[in-house]
Amino acid sequence: MKRSFIKEILRDFWRNKSRFLSIVAIVALGAGFFGGLKASSSDMKMTVDDYYKEQNLMDFRVMSTLGLTDADVQALRAIDGVSAAAPAYRIDAVLSSHAEEDGQRVMRVHSLTEEDGINQCLLLDGRLPQSADEAVVITGSLVDSDYQIGDVVTIDTEADEEAKSALDVYSFTIVGIVRNPLYISTLGSSTTKGDGTVSNYMYVLPEAFVQDQPYTEIYVRGDFSDSLYTFGSAYEQQADALEAEIERISGAACERRRSEVVQSAQDALSAAQSTYEEQKAQAEEGFADAEAQLAQAGQKLADGKAELEQSKKPRWTPLSARRRRRSSFLRRRRPHMTRRWPPGMRRRSPRRRRRLHRCKAA
Repeated sequence: MKRSFIKEILRDFWRNKSRFLSIVAIVALGAGFFGGLKASSSDMKMTVDDYYKEQNLMDFRVMSTLGLTDADVQALRAIDGVSAAAPAYRIDAVLSSHAEEDGQRVMRVHSLTEEDGINQCLLLDGRLPQSADEAVVITGSLVDSDYQIGDVVTIDTEADEEAKSALDVYSFTIVGIVRNPLYISTLGSSTTKGDGTVSNYMYVLPEAFVQDQPYTEIYVRGDFSDSLYTFGSAYEQQADALEAEIERISGAACERRRSEVVQSAQDALSAAQSTYEEQKAQAEEGFADAEAQLAQAGQKLADGKAELEQSKKPRWTPLSARRRRRSSFLRRRRPHMTRRWPPGMRRRSPRRRRRLHRCKAA
């Protein structure tokens, strides 16, 4: 009975062998496709995990609205479980464009983290920057790929005052094409400048930024990053514990930074107030000297006017008693004869004229 049943099944397979082979092929294709999907997902995650480890991708990015200082870097390095903490600068800058149809293109400028080597760039072509006016740009599907080695990227300082105050160099020569583990997604970044979209990403040396400004961000890497699988549950647990430690010290760090900013503003205000008081005292002293000089000049002017008025009055010559008796007749009959005449123009009296006439006759 059993033997007959098996023969019947084999006869059915033989009579419908085309259907049987089609079903077998469909099942095999589906199983293979499913197995490939399962394997490819794991393979891609392992590939990304290896890439992250090779380029030392950060585990956390610490940012602050008031900026970050070296004290914050040291505080993060002191946390148990942190293997490296590297400060960095970042700014979204509007580029100068010679074509109206290009609009305002925005470049996100990063500083290379030379210390601790977190978020290392993978060099594809050219070389890394060696001076402050050199840069490398990222290539990929999420950015504009029209930049070539040797091109010059210029920041529009008139349209972007923030970039002007944050950067020491405004023109960069592209010396290399790179990839960076921070930007592996096909989705671009948004910005508040230009047309609202970041067109490309550029890496420069830290010397291209103003050095006395606070850091924009600090990259933190845990000591478990190299040993644990990035997409595993063990990594998630370690990362959560480290995040809790960072949040624990964040309150004191924010208060310290706020105190530093307030103290800096108060020092600047005190210095400005002191300068104002000094200049005010100097101005008041100058005003007092000017008023004294003005009073002296006014007195000299008054004296000059009085002297001028005195010089305009007629002058009288004092007469002796004899001359007064002799000239009394003249004052009664000729009052003008008592005036003092200039030398050579004095009028002679009648008696003097008679005396002179007798002398000439003798």
